[in-house]
Amino acid sequence: YNPKAGYPLSIEYDIAEGYDSIEFSMYTMGNRLIKRVSSPVLAAGKNRLMIDAAWLATVSNGTYFYVIEAKGPAGRARSKNGMVMIIK
Repeated sequence: YNPKAGYPLSIEYDIAEGYDSIEFSMYTMGNRLIKRVSSPVLAAGKNRLMIDAAWLATVSNGTYFYVIEAKGPAGRARSKNGMVMIIK
């Protein structure tokens, strides 16, 4: 991904019904948290998370991993992990 292109980073994910919120966390390869965003669930099924290119332009070149976690009532949670490479 090249943030200098000006386009936001788009990450697609699927969720089932019954979850209250989504939390996106981005980490360095050394497990240091660099970004956390929470939002309510909009709809069951496919959803898309957009990360602003201006913020990503402040991140150094490298490989990062992310976790998208859906949280629900009674402590239920589901997560998706992935990686993104920033090259400017």
